[in-house]
Amino acid sequence: MSDEMNLDFPIFSGMSDEYRARIASVALIEEYAADERLFRMGDPANASYLIQSGRLSLEVQGGPRGTIRIETLEGGDAAGFSWLFPPHRWAFDGRAVDPLRVIALDGAQLRVLKSTDHEFGYEMMLRYSAVITDRLQATRMQLMDFYGDHG
Repeated sequence: MSDEMNLDFPIFSGMSDEYRARIASVALIEEYAADERLFRMGDPANASYLIQSGRLSLEVQGGPRGTIRIETLEGGDAAGFSWLFPPHRWAFDGRAVDPLRVIALDGAQLRVLKSTDHEFGYEMMLRYSAVITDRLQATRMQLMDFYGDHG
């Protein structure tokens, strides 16, 4: 694993070198300009992103209320869990707030790895479940602010 593919991210803390090597084998560095979209809600989800630098805004379209920012992620954060669960569609829009550098993990290849090694798959499910829990909490708080009683 090169320095560029350093997977020292909280989501993989304590993970074995063997599993990290598997993940690194399906990873590549990507860069995005400010305001560039990484993904759109409902589109096929075939990646997970580990943010090295910059900020990523997770958003939903709120109809007449416009765009609702659910959470802003930054260096060390993981974005994207939809690759893990059928129908493999993005749950949010993802937009670079400023220049963004990420490690992109190929979700289709990760699905193959987890299905051929169930222990690896279980480990990934545990780790991404924590990401899902964080996103649900952030969404709940943001929607309470957005739709709450401001009287």
